[in-house]
Amino acid sequence: MLMSIHFIQAGGTADKGYFANSANHGYNFEIGAPAFKRILKRAGFTEFEASYSIACKKDSLDITDADRETIYARVVNSASNLVIITHGTDTAHLTAERLEGNCPGKTIV
Repeated sequence: MLMSIHFIQAGGTADKGYFANSANHGYNFEIGAPAFKRILKRAGFTEFEASYSIACKKDSLDITDADRETIYARVVNSASNLVIITHGTDTAHLTAERLEGNCPGKTIV
């Protein structure tokens, strides 16, 4: 049986695509497709099953308490007990505080 990992996209630098031009020098970005897909493909990882859901697509400074509730719901409703969340660093601690102790049986990165 393959290990199952559920990825939750919230945003952050890992999921940002920077679109540089002469006017913005690369400071213009949008949150695109989940980065884990292209990272795993490039790395050749095939020894597990992966599922994913999108909670939000935001810079972490823009993640709200309502977004954190969506992330929480995605974690507890995931069939997998292994969860990886892409999340920016600026407010990751707030999301971690929401999840801490509230997701029994889940390992969350």
